[in-house]
Parts: sequence; C-alpha cells; structure tokens
Amino acid sequence: MKGTKTLEPKARAYHRSVCNICRSEYTSNYVEAAPGLIIHVCKNCLELTKHHFMWICLNCGRVYSIPKTLIMQRINNLELKKACLLSMDMQVIQGIDACIECDPEGTWEYTGMWSPIAQA
Repeated sequence: MKGTKTLEPKARAYHRSVCNICRSEYTSNYVEAAPGLIIHVCKNCLELTKHHFMWICLNCGRVYSIPKTLIMQRINNLELKKACLLSMDMQVIQGIDACIECDPEGTWEYTGMWSPIAQA
C-alpha cells in the first residue's frame, strides 16, 4: 500500500519491533491486518484497548484512540448503542483504509459531506 512506512512487511514480523500504536516499546506481539501487512502491539497498548476504541490507518500508520465511555455518551441510535455495549469488554484495534490526515478528500467523500460548493 502507498505510504505504509510505519507498518512492516510479513518477512520481518517474527522479530521484536516497535509497537505501531505507541511507537515507544519493542514487542514481538503482532497481527496480520491484511495479507503481508503486520501490526505490532505491545502489552500496554493492548491493555489500553479495554477502555478505548482504537483505529489504525493502514495507509499512513496514524493511530486514533477515543474512550469507550465518550463514544457511548454520544450515540443516539439504540441499535448502534446495543452493538457498542456488546463490544465494551472486547479488545479491538480497527484497521481503516485511509484517515482524515492522509486522504482528507476521500474521507469527506466517503462520509457524504463533500460537495463541489465547498471546494470553491
């Protein structure tokens, strides 16, 4: 993928590498997010996912973290709220294809908030 400088190819996954979340600890814990795309996660960051929803951009490697309680307070849709309640005890780091930092236009188009008038 274009711009994946912080994510490692599969060949180096078995060695200790810097955590892709905090970028300060070395770890051998990893997950293959996509075929050949390895994400290393240290124990501290994995522990943090108990109380935060986390997203990692598979394009640029940026990490976004929001407390689960804050998300729950802002959700108005009952079915979405039920789904979030079921995932409260899960430890999930969600991979996203692109983020607002590396592809702002694509993100706005995806959310349906992009209009040609806003470009002028």
